[in-house]
Amino acid sequence: MDPGKEFDRLVKEHGGKLIRQRKHRVYKFPSGVVFVCASTPSDRRADDNILCHLKRVLKSVVVKSPMEGSK
Repeated sequence: MDPGKEFDRLVKEHGGKLIRQRKHRVYKFPSGVVFVCASTPSDRRADDNILCHLKRVLKSVVVKSPMEGSK
């Protein structure tokens, strides 16, 4: 699959919103994670690298249940 389309699918699937776009695209997710990526690609592998980084960031977010902290 095209890395750009996969990136858009993951952002949408995880509820990410584009909050600003100038020199960098800044996305905010409901979990509080802010993801920043360059607006212009630096090389031919830029889209692949951005997708890989997004996957790592989303994978590392651990969602805790509200009942977990109360005992």
